[in-house]
Amino acid sequence: MDEQKTLTLDFIKSLMEPAYTLIWTDYNDNLDNHCGLIQKCLDSKSREHLWEKADEWYSDAEWEAAREIIAKLKEECTVFHDFDGEAVDDFFDEYEDEIRDEIYSRNDSDVVKELVRHTDDIPIRVEMLSNYDCINSNWFESQGGYRYEESYFGDMVDSLNLNPARVKKILTEHGYRAYGRFPNRKNRNGKEQVSYEQFYEELINSCCGANLLT
Repeated sequence: MDEQKTLTLDFIKSLMEPAYTLIWTDYNDNLDNHCGLIQKCLDSKSREHLWEKADEWYSDAEWEAAREIIAKLKEECTVFHDFDGEAVDDFFDEYEDEIRDEIYSRNDSDVVKELVRHTDDIPIRVEMLSNYDCINSNWFESQGGYRYEESYFGDMVDSLNLNPARVKKILTEHGYRAYGRFPNRKNRNGKEQVSYEQFYEELINSCCGANLLT
């Protein structure tokens, strides 16, 4: 097999690994002391603020990791493919931005995911606006059956992003009545704020004559 005689970007790309982990997050790296940042993300309904902060925290580490990869690519060109060292340096200087961009495009590290994974549970407050005053105790509600439409109970289900059809299913499975329409909102599946079992347990343990969602 003939050796590569001319340095090209395609040749340099062929020497690269399919993927690089440019950033390693320590288990102590987390968002425990950054509730304000999390609040910004919640207010904007976007992770953009978190991505910007992560880039600020880790851009130097990412740059340094890419620098080490470039150094190894240079070494491979000179040691294993017999290119002149000065020519290799000149080529990498000329195409540094393109080479770095290609390395960054192969970056498989997910800093935000790791930061969230290392973060302790954060208590949040959910405020709910409803046309209905409250929900009665479980004993009172169960006398006639739970109703989704036109009820505080239904607004609770919506605020917690629960699928009404699945709420009805868990109620009936435990022997409680549910009357009226409970639409199957499949787009909420997997995006619920609490589990259906936890929601059910809160319902059956409510004994006050007037309950509010907290």
